[in-house]
Amino acid sequence: MQPSYPSPHLGLTYESLTDPDTVARNWRGEITPEQEKRVRLFIKIAWQSGIMACASVAIFLIIAATVFINFRPALQTSPSSPIALWFPMGIFVLLFLVIETVSVTSALRSWRQIRLMTDDLETRRIATGEGEVVWGRGQYGFKMYVAKLDDGRTLQTPAHSLQLPPGRYRYAYLAESLWLLSAESLADPAASDTPRMPVAGPVPGSLAIIARQHGFTLADLEANRRGQLSARQRQGLLLKGLGMAVGALCALLLAGTMTIGMVLPGAIGRLVLSPEPGGIFLVVLIWLGFIWLVSTAASSFGAAMSPSPLRSQRGPLTVRYESAYRSVRVFYVVGSVKCELSSGMLQRQAYNSVIEGKPYCIYYLANSHILLSLEPLEA
Repeated sequence: MQPSYPSPHLGLTYESLTDPDTVARNWRGEITPEQEKRVRLFIKIAWQSGIMACASVAIFLIIAATVFINFRPALQTSPSSPIALWFPMGIFVLLFLVIETVSVTSALRSWRQIRLMTDDLETRRIATGEGEVVWGRGQYGFKMYVAKLDDGRTLQTPAHSLQLPPGRYRYAYLAESLWLLSAESLADPAASDTPRMPVAGPVPGSLAIIARQHGFTLADLEANRRGQLSARQRQGLLLKGLGMAVGALCALLLAGTMTIGMVLPGAIGRLVLSPEPGGIFLVVLIWLGFIWLVSTAASSFGAAMSPSPLRSQRGPLTVRYESAYRSVRVFYVVGSVKCELSSGMLQRQAYNSVIEGKPYCIYYLANSHILLSLEPLEA
């Protein structure tokens, strides 16, 4: 029985990538209508994503310039306000600029990829070659399973959507953009003129692959079986809580200073801020961010310090996808329990390592239902 790996991204499932008719047509130099439709949909979505990334930078710069122009007179007449106001504001601005720089850089790479893919579709350029699905660096530098050619190049797929278990394959791909079209497993010697053995390693659904793609260790799993967090898991929660607490402190300094400057003019170093609609909206937004940061920090600290922070559930597993491309959320549903995969698990395509309908035992945080680890059970 072939493993079934449903994908939330453009229909690139295990079955669609390894369909014998599709593989044969690609090796004859043909692109199927379904493949062309998926490629054009990716081009459309990637283009829209790049436009949104650039637009968000422009909007941020406009807001920043407006705030600076409105608050500059008050800041110039208040000697102590720059420390209370500009320090936390500077941290948020720096963080936002880093995120947006990464976003715009990614958008520029996507636009180059779009141009290459468009050219490949117009000229119908298909290349073939052998390679392996191996553990390496995928999009954005995250460690995950990637499709590599024997010459070292990495084939491209939408984020998180490589649906092939580890092993050797014969690939068909768009020549310039390196977009993966189909793959034929070389585990069967008849699949290649030069028979080659598949790479030795764990099979899909095994504990070794599950642990690697979900980012937990066997020591973590052993602690979870006892209803406890491992030292590594507890440290991760504490560090996450600490980061959120620092962010909450910066938000409190910024929102508190601005609020006092509006409600009690001159109370902090003669700081006077006029309660204009734009300024009020910005203050409310920062306060909401402060509340979210405090809540998240409290949840992380609470889970790390709780004597019984996790729960477990046994039964057949179902993978559920919500939202859309580049903002997908993935959940494992076992019985009445629904656990969300972390962003790190998504980047490693963790859902590729489980087989739906088979029994698993999942371990998750009791207060947030965030998945910690899981293991397959005997049917």
